Amino acid sequence: MKKIIIFLFILVISVAGCSYAKNSKKQITDPMTFAKASLGSTFYSKKDDITYKSIQKFTNKYSTTNDITPTNNKTFKTSFSYLLVENTKTHERYLGYFGDVMNETPTPITFTGDIKITLDDSTFISMPKSSTLVDELDSGTKKRGYAIAKLNSKKQPKQIKIELNKPLDTYQQQGYGKKIVFLLHAKNNA
Repeated sequence: MKKIIIFLFILVISVAGCSYAKNSKKQITDPMTFAKASLGSTFYSKKDDITYKSIQKFTNKYSTTNDITPTNNKTFKTSFSYLLVENTKTHERYLGYFGDVMNETPTPITFTGDIKITLDDSTFISMPKSSTLVDELDSGTKKRGYAIAKLNSKKQPKQIKIELNKPLDTYQQQGYGKKIVFLLHAKNNA
């Protein structure tokens, strides 16, 4: 009788464990992994203790097959995925970028995070300057991170305009390169 009870106990634990494994998606904590992940994936922000779910990606003809939109400003580069995300608890929506900044210039450059986004209804969103990416990068280094800004509307934009202002040449204490402006469209996920 003891053997049957032990066997049933082990069987119940095994079935419960399998059920949990099937129903729980692994939360992503790396911004670039989340940037490349499929829609519906979740990103856990350790800093804020908040989980975000991807709702929509925005791309253009220069975006990679992983939906990363690269820029090259005189060898100061960004590789971002621009996403509409939702807080999984409050269901508030945010627009953000997730990915890398890379300094391939011969001088230290500060990524200021000065990015403005214009929605298709002409609403302006200024991204927070305190994102995990705002930092001085020595020559030959890269940094990974993200920034998000809350949307005041539940309406899902179909197009967004991105304005990446110049990074800062740390030695010269002035802008480096040029302002980069481009359009992104909501990706058709059908």
